[in-house]
Amino acid sequence: MNNIGVMQGRLTNPYDRDNIQFMPTNDEISQEFRKASCMSLDYIEWIIPAKIPNSFLGNYYDQETLKYLISNSGVSIRSICLDYLMGLDFGQEDTLAKAIDSINWIASIASNIGCKTIVIPIYNINMNIKQIRYLISLILERYNLKIVFEFLDSNSSTGINFINDLNYGNKLCFREDTKVGCCFDIGNNCLVLGNVVTPPQKNYEGIIKEMETYYRHDKLYHIHIKEKDKHGNTVSLGKGIIGNKGWREIFSFLKDINYGGDYTLQVARGKNGNEMDYIHEQVEFVKGLMNV
Repeated sequence: MNNIGVMQGRLTNPYDRDNIQFMPTNDEISQEFRKASCMSLDYIEWIIPAKIPNSFLGNYYDQETLKYLISNSGVSIRSICLDYLMGLDFGQEDTLAKAIDSINWIASIASNIGCKTIVIPIYNINMNIKQIRYLISLILERYNLKIVFEFLDSNSSTGINFINDLNYGNKLCFREDTKVGCCFDIGNNCLVLGNVVTPPQKNYEGIIKEMETYYRHDKLYHIHIKEKDKHGNTVSLGKGIIGNKGWREIFSFLKDINYGGDYTLQVARGKNGNEMDYIHEQVEFVKGLMNV
C-alpha cells in the first residue's frame, strides 16, 4: 500500500516568505499536522532548507512535543529531505565535517520520532564516493534508516552506478542489505529530459524509462510528485509538460511494477490562504491515478 504525504510548508500560508519551500515555525507546525489529518494524509515530509537551524527540533522537549503531535494527529513524519546539502561543496574539508555533524544530528532526531527515510538531493559535482561515505556511514551504522538520493542532474544509469558503489563497492565495504536507494522527482526529471526528448508532450516516456532503470535494480524507494511547465515553473498536476495523459501512463507503469513506496506531493502552491483546498485537489488527482 502506498502512502501519500505532503512536503512540509505546503499547507501553510507563506505570507512574506519568498521561497516555495520553507520550514513553518511555532504554531504553524502544529496547524500543519491538524490540516494534514483533516485531509487524511498519511504523512508530512519534513524539509531542512538552507536557512537552519530548526529550533523546534533542537532539544529533547521539542522532540517529545513533535511525537505528541504525530500521535495525536495520526500523521507521521515518514521522511526528511535535506535540501540544505544541495549547495554545499563536500570537497572542502570543513564543509564536509559540518555536514557530517548536522546529518547525524538530524538522523538521531529521525530515529527518535519514528521517521524511516532520509532524502539527500545531490548534484553530479558532489557524487564523490569517498566523501559520501564519510557523510552517511555513521547513519547506516547507528540507525535503522533508509537513505535515498535524489539525483538532480544525473541520469538513471549514473545514479544506479553510484548507488551500487555505495551498496556493494569495495571502496565502502557496506553490507549488501544496506538501505541506500533513489528518490525520483518526476517533475524535475521530466523537465531535464525535455531538453533531449521531442516532442515535449512525450517527456513522460523518458521518465518511465528512467524509473524502470531504478526498478530493475530494486532501488526505486521514494517519489516526489510535481509538475513543471516548459519554463521550469511548478504548476498544478496535469497542467504542465507531463499532462493528464502522461500522468496516467506514469502511474500505469508504477502499478505494473507494484511500486510500494511513498508519494510526497511537492506541488505548486495555490492562492495564499487557500492551501488546504488546493492541496486537496492535488491529492484527489493522485488518488484518481492510483485507482485507475
